[in-house]
Amino acid sequence: MPSKKTLLYDRKNQTLTKGFKKGGEWGRRRREKSIGLDRYEREKCIYKRKLDYIPQMISFDNEKREIIIEIKGKSLYDKYPLHHRRKFIPQIKELYKRFKDDTGLFHNDIRFQNILEENGKLYLIDFEYCGLYFTDTEKLAGRGDCVPFYTRDIYEAVGDFTNKQES
Repeated sequence: MPSKKTLLYDRKNQTLTKGFKKGGEWGRRRREKSIGLDRYEREKCIYKRKLDYIPQMISFDNEKREIIIEIKGKSLYDKYPLHHRRKFIPQIKELYKRFKDDTGLFHNDIRFQNILEENGKLYLIDFEYCGLYFTDTEKLAGRGDCVPFYTRDIYEAVGDFTNKQES
């Protein structure tokens, strides 16, 4: 399946340009559970909130469907071996809970690659799958993207509040 986005890393300016192709929605069932925006609009909407644990959006271009964000360190996946990544799980759980409390949305793509660390502070990235419902269970059960074994630690850490429906 072809990718619906492109990433361009600018090491000199410490920025990341994320481009989205049109048609960034991913199936009727997922669309019904989403917040009614395509991947580009969903991502842009979260960056516009300017939360302190999300890298700042520098600019966006609706014509090109691109978002430029600042780079904050490296991903936990790239920076640490698995046994060191696991020590961040309590912080990841708190970060995920803050995101849910601040936005009312589930991230739905929580994994070590989408958590950056700089000077001991964690930053959450990659919001194109966020929505009103927790849909990562589909990935965990093998019905969606293949979930690497280490990601299960994160799912288990956030699982105590992700499936609770508020009345």
